[in-house]
Amino acid sequence: MSLKKNIIANYVSQLYVTGVGILILPLYVKYMGAEAYGLVGFFAMLQAWFALLDLGLTPTISRETARYCGASMSALDYRQLFRALSGIFITIALLGGIILWFLAASIAVKWLKVDTIPIDEVIFSVQIMAVSVALRWMTGLYRGVITGCELLVWLSVVNTIIATLRFIGVFISMWIYGFTPTVFFVHQLIVAILELLILYAKATLTLPSKKNYRKP
Repeated sequence: MSLKKNIIANYVSQLYVTGVGILILPLYVKYMGAEAYGLVGFFAMLQAWFALLDLGLTPTISRETARYCGASMSALDYRQLFRALSGIFITIALLGGIILWFLAASIAVKWLKVDTIPIDEVIFSVQIMAVSVALRWMTGLYRGVITGCELLVWLSVVNTIIATLRFIGVFISMWIYGFTPTVFFVHQLIVAILELLILYAKATLTLPSKKNYRKP
């Protein structure tokens, strides 16, 4: 795939994801209410906090994947690095998700100020956020692998589809089941699972098989 196509696809995808996220915000407020939208904002903040934990891990796997694809690294060395980074990603995802899950009640009562939404629904929403954020954090590893393989057009298409499901598709779910925080965050969880499975499957296909575990 040419560099030009990769760059164009990446920019188009980023513009679409950013644009649809901004344009859809007034609809959240209109149909869900200000308090429910506050939960959406808190969800976005959690994702931003998790992103700070990356500390260069995603660029590292992306760079090393490019080296492997360019025959500058052996399959064994690359696979060992991938396993090491996988362990780090999984550990952070589990710790972060579990901590947020058990702090859900405290966050709902002490941090989030709600009057019209039942507190049990707020707690459940925060717990769903915890799982969703942990799953989305894991996708960073597989995005790095796919980026390093220069499959940016494929990744851009997937990003566009996932963004459409996340920002626009959620209104279909809420139209059917109700414009509530529970429906919104359960939908986000399902999309997060789908995104993780797709990226995991694609990244796995790019990894070297055991028969290639030989030093150059």
